[in-house]
Amino acid sequence: MKTPSKSPAGFTLIELIVVIAILSLLSTLAVNRIGAIRERAARSVSVANQLATGRAVETFLAANDGKLDRLDSLLDAGTSSSPGGGFDYAGRGAAGTVGGLYRGPDDNTSEPVRERNAGLYDEGPSSLAEVLCLYRVNEDEAAALRRIGLRYVLRHDTYASGTAHSHYGKGDDGSIPSPADGLDPELSACIVTTVTNGLAFAAIDATREPGRAIYRACGQQLLSTEPSGSYDRDAAEAEIAATGGPLLALGLGTGATIVGAARGGIDSVPTSEIIPSKYYRHYILLFRLRTLPGTVVAEFAGVLDPSGHSIPSARLSLKD
Repeated sequence: MKTPSKSPAGFTLIELIVVIAILSLLSTLAVNRIGAIRERAARSVSVANQLATGRAVETFLAANDGKLDRLDSLLDAGTSSSPGGGFDYAGRGAAGTVGGLYRGPDDNTSEPVRERNAGLYDEGPSSLAEVLCLYRVNEDEAAALRRIGLRYVLRHDTYASGTAHSHYGKGDDGSIPSPADGLDPELSACIVTTVTNGLAFAAIDATREPGRAIYRACGQQLLSTEPSGSYDRDAAEAEIAATGGPLLALGLGTGATIVGAARGGIDSVPTSEIIPSKYYRHYILLFRLRTLPGTVVAEFAGVLDPSGHSIPSARLSLKD
C-alpha cells in the first residue's frame, strides 16, 4: 500500500524575515548605485556645459567685437556703490540681509518662498558663495567693461511678491521688475543697472584657498601658501595685481545678449543639475581686469559651474 505523500513544507517565519531583509538590502544597494550613477552623469554633463559655454563666449566676443551685455551680477539690488572702492570683504552678505551676494529673498518674505529661492549656492567651504567677495570698479575699470559691450548688469530681486518692487522703481533702461521674478532663482536677476564708476561686482576672493585655486586655474600663479588657508588681504591683493588683476564673476542668465544673437549666439542658456533647484544654476563667467600702462583691459578668463568649481576642479571631482 502506498503511503500518502506529504505536501512540501512552507517557509518558516524566520526564513521569510531573512529573505525580506536580503531583498531590502539589495534594493538599497541598487538605489544608492543608481543615485551615484546619476550624480556622476550630471557632473559629466556639467563639465561639458562649462567647456561649451567657454567656447561660445569666446566665439561671440570675436564675432561681435565684444558686445556681451546684460549678464547677471550675482549681487542683490540693495548693494551700495562707492566710487573707486576696490575689494570689499565685509559686504559678502548673508541669508536674510540686504546688500552683498545674492542669498535669495530678504526677511520680509515668507520662509516657504526662501525654500524655493536660496540664491547662490552656499553649501560647503568651496561653494560659489564662499569663493566670492565684492569688488567696486573705478572709472577706468568700468570703461574697460563697457568696451567689451557690458553696459548693463542685471541685479537680483530681493523681493518675491506684492508691491515691494516699487522700492527699486524702474531699471536704468526703463524696465520694470515682474512681481514673480523673485520666486525663481534663475529669473530673479531683473534689476537693470548701468556699469559705472563705483558699481559693485562679485569677485573671486584670493584671501582664502578655494578662491586662490580659481585664480590658478585661470592662469594666475599665486604661489604663496598658508597652512591655515587664510591670507593677509594686502598681500593677496598685491599678488593679484602682479599676476594679472582681479577676476569678476558674472552669471550667464536668460537676459544676456548672447542668447538668440544672429552672429555667434546661443539658442538657450544652459543650467546645471549638480545642485538643488532652489539655488541659482546658471554658469558663471569670469572676467579679468588687467592693468596695462595707461589703460585697463577687460578679458574673458574662464567659466565656473554654479557650485563654484573651475573646469580642472570639476574634472577632478569626476575621479572621486
